[in-house]
Amino acid sequence: MQEKLQQLKQKMEGELEWDELHQTLFATDASVYKRLPLAVAFPKCEKDLQYLIDFAHTAKTSLIPRAAGTSLAGQCVGEGIVVDISKYFTQILDFDEKTCQGKTNRATKYDASQTTLEMTKPILAKFSDPYYSKKIL
Repeated sequence: MQEKLQQLKQKMEGELEWDELHQTLFATDASVYKRLPLAVAFPKCEKDLQYLIDFAHTAKTSLIPRAAGTSLAGQCVGEGIVVDISKYFTQILDFDEKTCQGKTNRATKYDASQTTLEMTKPILAKFSDPYYSKKIL
């Protein structure tokens, strides 16, 4: 498995770690659950995500998503590959000043959205990504 992980790491633009430190850091969340993952991935682009999906399918393992800290009751621990998108998938992709609407990456946190709003207009705005919609006050 080490050789397969090394091959995956070489393909990815982002990072893939399977050392004891990363496994230990990502073995828990805010819950009482603890499971050492096979590896921890920090994908940098959508192509990295596709590599991870293909690898998981071939290796018959799972992908465990971690993003902006909303699943802290055991949902983001497991023995597969932890995929942490909070490092690189945090951009505000589009913002319309007239309507105060925009699109964000999945792991964009409230603070980043609020900073953009404060730089433009301190009024009610709605940000959305293709999967989720939220209002920023």
